[in-house]
Amino acid sequence: MVSNLFIDSNNTFWIGTWGGVCKFDGKKFTSFPLPYPKITTSINKDTKDWVTEIYEDYKGNIWFGRDGYGACKYDGLNFTHFTKTDGLPSNNVQDIIEDKQSNIWIGTRVSEKDHLDTNKRHGSGGLSKYNGKEFKSFPNVEGLHNNDVYQIYIDSKENLWISTINKGLYKYNGKSFINYPVIDPNNKTPKAIISILEDSKGVFWIGCAGGLFQLNGKTIINITTEGPWN
Repeated sequence: MVSNLFIDSNNTFWIGTWGGVCKFDGKKFTSFPLPYPKITTSINKDTKDWVTEIYEDYKGNIWFGRDGYGACKYDGLNFTHFTKTDGLPSNNVQDIIEDKQSNIWIGTRVSEKDHLDTNKRHGSGGLSKYNGKEFKSFPNVEGLHNNDVYQIYIDSKENLWISTINKGLYKYNGKSFINYPVIDPNNKTPKAIISILEDSKGVFWIGCAGGLFQLNGKTIINITTEGPWN
């Protein structure tokens, strides 16, 4: 099961799967084993080798997001691991991106989401910022803590957009967070946001579990097979 594809600045083609990482040189695939850091949290055996994200920062480091083992940075020679012991709210990393100030933003899933006991599927997760020295989380922003963040997106104006599972979409302008609720028009329930994309007209498309939405200015509308497409 392939989870992501990435071509870095050296034209190396990386493939992330539920069974690890490999590289493709145009002719053959080569396995790229990731070392396992020491952790104290429980591991879901079905997803322990799931590589959720591959990203290259401005310095050329390759970052790997992992389900259960946090984030891993590869500088071409050495691996550096970032887990809950380093300040991440959860070891279930879903997305990694770098802003113009060289901050690394990491979206995580609630650490106990896969607990066998359904009554214990809660805990820390959400958004974190790494400034090269320490992690900062946002426990006072509803939806960005004890929640799942599947995508972090930087728009054409360098604003940061953050998905949540049930608290809508957040925009961060470098000073404050602005929330845009994304509600199913039929049953009035919040939608789980999985993907964000800005088009050439500055309109944001929001892919949700069970539907497509559009943010134009401050207005969010549901896009169905019938549109509207104007």
